[in-house]
Amino acid sequence: MYVLSDSTDAYIYSFLPYYGSLTTENLIRPELPASSRIVVHLYSTLLNKLPNAEGYHIFCDRYYSSIPLANEMLKLKCHFTGTLNRNRKFIPKFIKKPIFKNINKTVACRSNNIMLLTWKDKNIVTAISTANDSTSCLVSRKKYDKSETILSKPNVIVDYTKNMRGVDRADQL
Repeated sequence: MYVLSDSTDAYIYSFLPYYGSLTTENLIRPELPASSRIVVHLYSTLLNKLPNAEGYHIFCDRYYSSIPLANEMLKLKCHFTGTLNRNRKFIPKFIKKPIFKNINKTVACRSNNIMLLTWKDKNIVTAISTANDSTSCLVSRKKYDKSETILSKPNVIVDYTKNMRGVDRADQL
């Protein structure tokens, strides 16, 4: 089941049942990858009910996220943020294979309204956003021994984590 839900209260706006390849073959925008067409379809369903809607912000995980999807969402006047597989098409080499000397470092680039960011914490996390920039904020992290450390975390990662909780709640329900 593919679902478009609210990030704060987990209200489900639209959904698309999965029927194998039959699910995506009749969706709009056949030139886009199937994963992108699913997101565009769910958002278009919302726009059909609210024709003048704009300024929404879609958050997706790495299965759906891509540069073509971010461009398509901008055309629909919708912001887009998601984690990203670094092996996707159109990703610059320095984002695909960043060089980090130590943890808590970022590499970012912007093209038009799309920002790509790679951040090394315990693992390497890559994000795409049309709404955020590469700035960071200080957050506290609890360790196993219940002590806290302060670290600098990119705002795009903080926003993504905060807003994906609604999807997690909808999945639980």
